[in-house]
Amino acid sequence: MHFKKEFPGSAAILVPRASEGRTDFQEELSDRSVFEWEVYQTRERLASATELSRLPEGAVVVLSSPSAVKAWISSFKASALPLPHTAIYACLGPTTASEMEHQGLLPNLVARQANYESLLSEPCFAP
Repeated sequence: MHFKKEFPGSAAILVPRASEGRTDFQEELSDRSVFEWEVYQTRERLASATELSRLPEGAVVVLSSPSAVKAWISSFKASALPLPHTAIYACLGPTTASEMEHQGLLPNLVARQANYESLLSEPCFAP
């Protein structure tokens, strides 16, 4: 499949997104015809106390989205367990890191770009 790399400045822009998704991109295009289409909703699944108790000490916890951060923290709160202080928290980009900080935690590592390739290029993931 091939797509044109350029489109006319007057083209309408359709943004399929999660119902709870960020709108920064759309706000940047406020002078354009932007149509948002909520195509899915993230459903949180909390881990059980049994699952959480099996986590290895000192693990690297890769949080890939703000929703993942919220579910991670909510799982521990719902199970009345403390967050693992020996974990190393790696965030997939600055948006996820911002949510983590908003929740009162500081990430140990933040990928420069919100993709796994960027995260894996960090020295701590070197073989």
